[in-house]
Amino acid sequence: MWITNQLSIKGASTALVDKLTAIDEVTKIDADAQFEIIEPKEESDGHLKDARPLSRSLKYSNIQYGIEKLKVPEVWSQGYYGQGIVVDGQEFPYDPHHSGHGTHVTGTVVGHNGIGVAPGSRWMSCKLTSEQNIFPTSAIACLQHFLCPGDKFGGNRNCSKAPRVICNSWGLEDMAELEDVYPAVFAFKNTDTFLVFAIGNYGP
Repeated sequence: MWITNQLSIKGASTALVDKLTAIDEVTKIDADAQFEIIEPKEESDGHLKDARPLSRSLKYSNIQYGIEKLKVPEVWSQGYYGQGIVVDGQEFPYDPHHSGHGTHVTGTVVGHNGIGVAPGSRWMSCKLTSEQNIFPTSAIACLQHFLCPGDKFGGNRNCSKAPRVICNSWGLEDMAELEDVYPAVFAFKNTDTFLVFAIGNYGP
Protein backbone atom coordinates (compact mmCIF):
# COMPACT_ATOMS: atom_id res chain seq x y z
CA MET A 1 0.00 0.00 0.00
CA TRP A 2 1.66 3.19 -1.20
CA ILE A 3 -0.02 5.45 1.38
CA THR A 4 2.13 3.90 4.14
CA ASN A 5 4.85 2.23 2.04
CA GLN A 6 3.96 -1.25 3.23
CA LEU A 7 2.84 -4.63 1.93
CA SER A 8 -0.04 -6.79 3.11
CA ILE A 9 0.53 -10.49 2.41
CA LYS A 10 -2.28 -12.90 3.12
CA GLY A 11 -1.18 -16.33 4.31
CA ALA A 12 2.54 -15.55 4.32
CA SER A 13 4.66 -18.60 5.15
CA THR A 14 7.31 -18.66 7.86
CA ALA A 15 9.96 -19.02 5.16
CA LEU A 16 8.74 -15.86 3.41
CA VAL A 17 8.68 -13.93 6.67
CA ASP A 18 12.27 -15.03 7.35
CA LYS A 19 13.37 -13.79 3.92
CA LEU A 20 11.68 -10.44 4.43
CA THR A 21 13.25 -10.08 7.87
CA ALA A 22 16.69 -10.35 6.28
CA ILE A 23 16.07 -7.27 4.10
CA ASP A 24 17.63 -4.19 5.70
CA GLU A 25 14.96 -1.84 4.33
CA VAL A 26 12.18 -3.78 6.09
CA THR A 27 11.69 -2.05 9.44
CA LYS A 28 8.73 -3.96 10.85
CA ILE A 29 6.74 -7.15 10.29
CA ASP A 30 3.46 -7.74 12.12
CA ALA A 31 0.48 -10.05 11.88
CA ASP A 32 -2.68 -8.19 10.88
CA ALA A 33 -4.42 -7.52 14.19
CA GLN A 34 -8.11 -8.15 14.70
CA PHE A 35 -10.17 -5.82 16.87
CA GLU A 36 -13.71 -6.52 18.00
CA ILE A 37 -16.31 -3.82 17.53
CA ILE A 38 -18.62 -2.82 20.37
CA GLU A 39 -21.81 -4.81 20.03
CA PRO A 40 -24.92 -2.71 19.36
CA LYS A 41 -27.88 -2.85 21.74
CA GLU A 42 -30.79 -4.46 19.93
CA GLU A 43 -34.06 -2.64 20.49
CA SER A 44 -36.04 -3.89 17.51
CA ASP A 45 -36.19 -6.73 15.01
CA GLY A 46 -33.60 -4.91 12.90
CA HIS A 47 -35.98 -3.70 10.20
CA LEU A 48 -37.33 -0.23 9.62
CA LYS A 49 -40.93 0.43 10.50
CA ASP A 50 -43.22 2.54 8.33
CA ALA A 51 -40.45 3.36 5.88
CA ARG A 52 -41.35 6.18 3.51
CA PRO A 53 -39.74 7.33 0.25
CA LEU A 54 -37.12 10.03 0.76
CA SER A 55 -38.20 13.54 -0.05
CA ARG A 56 -35.94 15.28 -2.54
CA SER A 57 -36.82 18.61 -1.00
CA LEU A 58 -34.34 20.17 1.41
CA LYS A 59 -37.13 21.90 3.35
CA TYR A 60 -38.14 19.76 6.29
CA SER A 61 -40.75 20.08 8.99
CA ASN A 62 -39.76 16.91 10.89
CA ILE A 63 -36.33 17.85 12.27
CA GLN A 64 -34.78 15.15 14.46
CA TYR A 65 -33.44 15.70 17.98
CA GLY A 66 -29.76 15.38 17.08
CA ILE A 67 -30.07 17.85 14.23
CA GLU A 68 -31.71 20.37 16.54
CA LYS A 69 -29.04 19.91 19.24
CA LEU A 70 -26.30 20.60 16.69
CA LYS A 71 -28.20 23.72 15.56
CA VAL A 72 -27.98 22.48 11.98
CA PRO A 73 -31.19 24.29 10.90
CA GLU A 74 -29.39 27.59 11.56
CA VAL A 75 -26.82 26.59 8.95
CA TRP A 76 -29.51 25.39 6.55
CA SER A 77 -31.27 28.74 6.87
CA GLN A 78 -28.20 30.34 5.29
CA GLY A 79 -28.47 28.03 2.29
CA TYR A 80 -25.78 25.51 3.25
CA TYR A 81 -26.88 21.89 2.87
CA GLY A 82 -23.57 20.34 1.82
CA GLN A 83 -24.09 21.03 -1.87
CA GLY A 84 -21.16 19.96 -4.04
CA ILE A 85 -19.46 18.12 -1.18
CA VAL A 86 -18.59 14.42 -1.31
CA VAL A 87 -18.58 12.60 2.03
CA ASP A 88 -16.93 9.21 2.50
CA GLY A 89 -17.54 6.62 5.15
CA GLN A 90 -15.60 3.51 6.08
CA GLU A 91 -17.43 1.14 8.35
CA PHE A 92 -20.24 -1.41 8.08
CA PRO A 93 -22.09 -1.80 4.79
CA TYR A 94 -25.31 0.17 4.53
CA ASP A 95 -28.73 -0.73 3.18
CA PRO A 96 -31.64 1.76 3.04
CA HIS A 97 -34.04 -1.05 3.99
CA HIS A 98 -32.21 -2.21 7.12
CA SER A 99 -31.49 -0.32 10.35
CA GLY A 100 -27.89 -1.44 10.73
CA HIS A 101 -24.94 0.62 11.93
CA GLY A 102 -23.75 1.64 8.48
CA THR A 103 -27.24 2.73 7.48
CA HIS A 104 -27.61 4.76 10.66
CA VAL A 105 -24.31 6.60 10.17
CA THR A 106 -25.05 7.29 6.51
CA GLY A 107 -28.42 8.75 7.49
CA THR A 108 -26.89 10.90 10.21
CA VAL A 109 -24.51 12.46 7.71
CA VAL A 110 -26.42 12.76 4.43
CA GLY A 111 -29.98 11.63 5.17
CA HIS A 112 -32.99 13.58 3.93
CA ASN A 113 -36.28 14.23 5.76
CA GLY A 114 -34.58 16.02 8.65
CA ILE A 115 -32.35 13.15 9.84
CA GLY A 116 -29.01 14.09 8.23
CA VAL A 117 -26.67 17.04 8.71
CA ALA A 118 -25.73 17.52 5.04
CA PRO A 119 -28.61 16.28 2.85
CA GLY A 120 -27.28 18.16 -0.16
CA SER A 121 -23.99 16.25 -0.22
CA ARG A 122 -23.12 13.04 -2.03
CA TRP A 123 -21.95 9.82 -0.38
CA MET A 124 -19.40 7.16 -1.24
CA SER A 125 -18.18 4.36 0.97
CA CYS A 126 -15.55 1.72 1.61
CA LYS A 127 -16.21 -1.51 3.50
CA LEU A 128 -13.95 -1.45 6.53
CA THR A 129 -15.22 -4.40 8.53
CA SER A 130 -15.48 -8.15 8.27
CA GLU A 131 -18.54 -9.18 10.27
CA GLN A 132 -17.82 -7.68 13.73
CA ASN A 133 -14.09 -7.07 13.40
CA ILE A 134 -11.74 -4.39 12.12
CA PHE A 135 -8.40 -5.18 10.53
CA PRO A 136 -5.77 -2.39 10.29
CA THR A 137 -4.91 -3.34 6.71
CA SER A 138 -8.55 -2.83 5.69
CA ALA A 139 -8.59 0.62 7.29
CA ILE A 140 -5.34 1.60 5.56
CA ALA A 141 -6.61 0.33 2.20
CA CYS A 142 -9.81 2.38 2.57
CA LEU A 143 -7.89 5.53 3.51
CA GLN A 144 -5.63 5.02 0.50
CA HIS A 145 -8.69 4.75 -1.74
CA PHE A 146 -10.13 7.94 -0.26
CA LEU A 147 -6.88 9.87 -0.66
CA CYS A 148 -6.83 9.13 -4.38
CA PRO A 149 -9.95 7.21 -5.53
CA GLY A 150 -9.67 4.59 -8.24
CA ASP A 151 -11.44 1.48 -9.45
CA LYS A 152 -11.88 -1.70 -7.41
CA PHE A 153 -8.50 -2.98 -8.61
CA GLY A 154 -6.67 0.15 -7.45
CA GLY A 155 -6.11 1.49 -10.95
CA ASN A 156 -7.36 4.56 -12.82
CA ARG A 157 -6.79 6.77 -9.79
CA ASN A 158 -8.05 10.34 -9.87
CA CYS A 159 -7.03 12.34 -6.81
CA SER A 160 -9.35 15.20 -7.78
CA LYS A 161 -12.24 12.95 -6.76
CA ALA A 162 -11.05 12.72 -3.15
CA PRO A 163 -13.82 13.49 -0.63
CA ARG A 164 -13.91 16.60 1.55
CA VAL A 165 -15.02 14.68 4.66
CA ILE A 166 -14.32 11.11 5.80
CA CYS A 167 -16.57 9.73 8.54
CA ASN A 168 -15.05 6.99 10.73
CA SER A 169 -17.58 5.49 13.13
CA TRP A 170 -15.71 2.37 14.17
CA GLY A 171 -16.73 1.72 17.75
CA LEU A 172 -13.62 0.27 19.34
CA GLU A 173 -12.98 0.20 23.07
CA ASP A 174 -9.56 1.81 22.60
CA MET A 175 -8.71 3.58 19.35
CA ALA A 176 -5.05 3.67 20.45
CA GLU A 177 -4.92 -0.01 19.53
CA LEU A 178 -5.00 1.03 15.88
CA GLU A 179 -1.64 2.79 15.95
CA ASP A 180 -0.63 1.04 12.71
CA VAL A 181 -3.32 3.11 10.96
CA TYR A 182 -1.94 6.46 12.18
CA PRO A 183 0.52 6.97 9.27
CA ALA A 184 -2.36 6.62 6.80
CA VAL A 185 -4.36 9.20 8.76
CA PHE A 186 -1.39 11.60 8.85
CA ALA A 187 -1.15 11.36 5.04
CA PHE A 188 -4.21 13.64 4.89
CA LYS A 189 -2.52 16.41 6.90
CA ASN A 190 -1.80 18.65 3.91
CA THR A 191 -4.95 17.87 1.95
CA ASP A 192 -8.40 19.46 1.80
CA THR A 193 -9.97 16.37 3.38
CA PHE A 194 -11.29 16.48 6.95
CA LEU A 195 -11.29 13.20 8.90
CA VAL A 196 -13.90 12.71 11.63
CA PHE A 197 -13.71 9.89 14.21
CA ALA A 198 -16.50 8.91 16.58
CA ILE A 199 -15.74 9.24 20.30
CA GLY A 200 -16.79 5.81 21.48
CA ASN A 201 -19.72 4.52 19.47
CA TYR A 202 -22.34 3.51 21.96
CA GLY A 203 -24.54 4.88 24.69
CA PRO A 204 -28.17 5.81 25.31
